[in-house]
Amino acid sequence: SRYAVAKELPPHLSPWVDNDEEGYKPAYAEEIERVKNGEMIEDELVEEQGIDENTQAMEDEKSEDKRVAKNDQADSEEEEEEDDEEEEEEVEDESKRKERQKSQKENEEKEAHELAKTMMNKKAARLYGRMQHGIAQKKAKVDNLHKRRRDLELEKDNPGNKSMNLLKLERKRKERKEIGNRYTETGGTMKKKKKKNKAT
Repeated sequence: SRYAVAKELPPHLSPWVDNDEEGYKPAYAEEIERVKNGEMIEDELVEEQGIDENTQAMEDEKSEDKRVAKNDQADSEEEEEEDDEEEEEEVEDESKRKERQKSQKENEEKEAHELAKTMMNKKAARLYGRMQHGIAQKKAKVDNLHKRRRDLELEKDNPGNKSMNLLKLERKRKERKEIGNRYTETGGTMKKKKKKNKAT
C-alpha cells in the first residue's frame, strides 16, 4: 500500500493542471491512468507470479515443440537467406530514396516558412516571434522535466550511481571550495559583504 506507516508518500498531483496542455505527464499520473484503465501495476504482477508458475510449465512444453519445428525450418532458411540479401539491398536503396525525399520536403517547407515570415508586417512578425519564443520555452521546460525524471529513475534503480548533473554539481562545489581556500590563504575572502542601505 502506498499510504502505509513509514512509507514514502506518492507525489501530489494538482487537479487544476492539464497534463496534455502542459506536454508532460508525471509518472504517478501515468500509473493512476493505467489503474483506471484496468491495467495491472507492478505490485499486482509480483503477486500473480505464483499463479504464472503453472502456466510456465505449459510454455516450456510449447517451446520444446517449437525447437523441433525450428530444426525442420533450418534447411529451408538457408535458401531463404539468399533471397533475403537481395531484398535487403532493394530496401536499403528505397530507404535512401525516402530519406532524400524527406529532407527535400523539409527544406521546401522551411523555405516556404521563411518566405511567409518575410511577407508578414512588423506587428504580425513580432507577435509570431513572441509565440515561437513561448513555445520554445515550454518545450525546454518539458524537456528539463523529462531529463530530471530520467535522472531520478536512474538514481532509484542504481542507488550507488549518481546522475551526471549531480556529479557535475558536486565537482563544481568542490572546485569552488578549493579556490576559496586558496584565496583565504592569501588573506582575502570570497564571501560577499552585505551593503548597508543608507536611508536619508
